[in-house]
Amino acid sequence: MLKNSIFTTAFLVLALIFPDLLLAQHQSQLFIASGGAFSDPNDFVEISFYDPLLQENGVVSNIFTQSVQDLISSGDYLYVTATDSVVKIDRSTNQKVASVGVSGANLLLQYQDNLLMTVQYPETSDFLRVFDSNTLELQQTVTNISGETAGMLVLNDLIYVAVPGAYGSLTGSLALLDPIDFELLQEINLGTSAKGIYNLFAYDEKVLCVNKSAYGETTGTLSVFDPQTQTVEHHSFNHALGKAVYLEGNQLYLFVDNGLGLIDLSTMEMVASQIIPDPGSANFIYFADMVFDSVHQQFYATTTDYFSFGQGIIYGKDGIQKGYFDAGISAEALAVVIGEITSLAVMDHVDVNIFPNPFTDLINVELPATENLTYCKLFTLSGKLVFEHYSAGVSSEVLLLPELSPGLYLLSLVTDNGKLVNKKIMRK
Repeated sequence: MLKNSIFTTAFLVLALIFPDLLLAQHQSQLFIASGGAFSDPNDFVEISFYDPLLQENGVVSNIFTQSVQDLISSGDYLYVTATDSVVKIDRSTNQKVASVGVSGANLLLQYQDNLLMTVQYPETSDFLRVFDSNTLELQQTVTNISGETAGMLVLNDLIYVAVPGAYGSLTGSLALLDPIDFELLQEINLGTSAKGIYNLFAYDEKVLCVNKSAYGETTGTLSVFDPQTQTVEHHSFNHALGKAVYLEGNQLYLFVDNGLGLIDLSTMEMVASQIIPDPGSANFIYFADMVFDSVHQQFYATTTDYFSFGQGIIYGKDGIQKGYFDAGISAEALAVVIGEITSLAVMDHVDVNIFPNPFTDLINVELPATENLTYCKLFTLSGKLVFEHYSAGVSSEVLLLPELSPGLYLLSLVTDNGKLVNKKIMRK
């Protein structure tokens, strides 16, 4: 007890005297799974990464097949479904540590020590598989689900599985599983309005179902299933809906009319149908995937024509294009991995002169002649990003800052040598 009291007292003293040592930040990294060119049998699946802070790309691994369905991260590992296999990759070593041959691989969900995989064509039965997430050994095949499966969700001690069925199916269903033994408890037909059911989200203690419009359709539907009453409400929109990208509070970002739109779930109204416009579907160029980076407050999107062209594009939350990243052709699966770092762990000893401090609307940043500034970000002490700036690689820069509330902020600087420097500054 005395030892714990001494530790607690020491911790509080350190927090008061050296708050920088205990200030946590978050950093993100984008992982990209590209299926390659469909027309080239020798262009295999490639897993790569993009570091948004250093603006660097790198290759993680290859999988010797030609399309990819899903990419998720759990702990230190990536899990990928690629046509005929599930592969586990160690992010720290870029090594494949396990793989298993499958058929009809679709979407993934990591749950406790299990990896659940939904199943699609060419399979005609047994539409859910459960693997050991450590070894990828098959643990269980879930039978009696009526058709092909898609997104999954764990809510209130149940596993929900979207059941769109085969191509051309006129209804959509939810399969409910016991999370202990993965037995099918029941399957609930949500009717014709839920056809194309794909993504599932927990919203207001209910299951939000994002239903993908069939090719050529000009309307779409969101379905909300209430587990307590076993009832469903359908909300129609005069727009074609695609897969969901990001849910933040009441704000659902999803593909709308081949671009990115926004629906307010509290009113079930389309706030904006084209925050990010259609990249060129009239010329067979589509968004292959899109994810949101909550650290940098930006979207990463991949566009492709699936046989000759592919591009990675960075957009702000307002839809304004900010930059590019290497994506390859047919980059159909993206994942953002967010980890916590501390200023003590990443701080480099660079003699940086920042003035005036306190500041009002601008600051000057001066580095030694041996260092050039490439990127800077300004955070509140709670970790919210309030300003970012890409530099042309110069040793000094004047930063015009937005109107900010008085108080302390953390300025993070990255040099062209990859050094990261954190400095506290004050807005007076």
